[in-house]
Amino acid sequence: EKLHHTTRKLLRKMVLKELGIRGTDAVFSHSTKRDRVVFVDEPPPGLVCPVCRDVFVDPRIAPCGHSLCHECVMKVNRLTGKCFECSEAANPDDFMIDDVKAVQLGDLRVLCRNALGLREVEDAGGGEADGDGGVAPPRAAGGALQAGVELFVRLDDFNETACSTAVRMRELDAHEAGCMFRQLMCDLCDVVEDEEEHKLDDGSSSSSSK
Repeated sequence: EKLHHTTRKLLRKMVLKELGIRGTDAVFSHSTKRDRVVFVDEPPPGLVCPVCRDVFVDPRIAPCGHSLCHECVMKVNRLTGKCFECSEAANPDDFMIDDVKAVQLGDLRVLCRNALGLREVEDAGGGEADGDGGVAPPRAAGGALQAGVELFVRLDDFNETACSTAVRMRELDAHEAGCMFRQLMCDLCDVVEDEEEHKLDDGSSSSSSK
């Protein structure tokens, strides 16, 4: 019991986060364990890992029928030797790849990564939603973001400079590779970088002239 409490405390920040959009009823779910993966619909409870409370990543199933992320198996069952859900005996080697959940995960609809943006926040503590489509996500394996940076849905930019397409998660990488907004996003980043370099050059010139 004490070990389970310690494990819960260690993994408490690894959670599925809601992204609300101010002025709308739209609510998306951000998988903080992944690289900018935002679900269009609320993931079914059966696809959420009971340890990290995020959507399964590389799900594994125990002989008793309960599933965990592979990473969570290695962090929890290696210490306890028991199923996290029912306490039946289960060592890491007892867990098998959960093909059924893997297929179900692939069917979940997610936003194109070119629908998302990153922005700085003054206070990133706590990882709570800010009510404006953003959340300061925790630093978690695989989808870590720097402190003071939050992910948000660029709803106002849909179909102009941001992609509005939702695809099956198994198709996300392929869609992103051919997304018409991908190059536009890169061009916008280049413009910002050029402007920053231009400001630095102007500052250097001004200092030299003095």
